[in-house]
Amino acid sequence: MAPLAEILKSLYGAYRLARFAPDGLTYFNFTPVGFFRSFTAAALVAPFFLALLVGWFAASQDPPNFARYLTLETISFVIAWCAFPLIMEGLSRSLDRRDKYIQFVVAYNWAMVPQNVIYISIIVLGYLGILSEGTANGLALIVLIWSLAYTGFVAQIALDVRPVTAGGIVVMDFLLSLCIELSINSQT
Repeated sequence: MAPLAEILKSLYGAYRLARFAPDGLTYFNFTPVGFFRSFTAAALVAPFFLALLVGWFAASQDPPNFARYLTLETISFVIAWCAFPLIMEGLSRSLDRRDKYIQFVVAYNWAMVPQNVIYISIIVLGYLGILSEGTANGLALIVLIWSLAYTGFVAQIALDVRPVTAGGIVVMDFLLSLCIELSINSQT
């Protein structure tokens, strides 16, 4: 777990990157220790993810067994946070950007916090009926598009690659997440 000062500094860096400001990279710890501490971001997102699961379960017309559902979704959450960095290790070598791998994963992990918090909050507000289904879906789509652009920006500046390469990384990340989600959903 990262110390509170590092968490706050990293979240500020993620905020700066969310505004498409390249100086956001200066707020992260790009050491090997910082690499592992960046997975603290998953712990920050986890309560929101749990709220999403509970909201979906409560809103479901035909809910599955809750213990099985929670177990599978938790496994999915862990796999999603680990699989992409593992794939990127090999891809960073192929792109001749191995020296930028830690920088990218650290920035990517911290950038996932605002993306997930905003997206999940919109969905949960929809489940609770605070937002209409149409409004929640529309806002979620806007946030998804912004998240793809944000992730592409992080890939481009953290790996120092061309926009087309960053776009390919974003597509790979999106498809990986989709495959994980579809695999888990087929089991519930």
